[in-house]
Amino acid sequence: MLLLFQPLNLLCWLLALAALCVVVYSPYSNHDSHIFTVPESAAFIAWHRIAWGAALGYIVIACSSGHGGAVQCCSLQCIVPQSFEFLPFLF
Repeated sequence: MLLLFQPLNLLCWLLALAALCVVVYSPYSNHDSHIFTVPESAAFIAWHRIAWGAALGYIVIACSSGHGGAVQCCSLQCIVPQSFEFLPFLF
């Protein structure tokens, strides 16, 4: 079980959601005339997968350890089997 204090959990959730939004929306601008420079493209290409993976990783760990909040209420625990050992029998 992951032990997180509520303010730290909230901060981690906000950072994870901010990272997801930055990865999704940063390639787009309000003006179509803005084109990434070479350093901007290199920075985005180098860091966007790391940021996406870290953000989703925290969300998965937080939900599996009971720190999911409202996201945990929307989980599909009735559809997903509790044990991965049962999955081969579904196919």
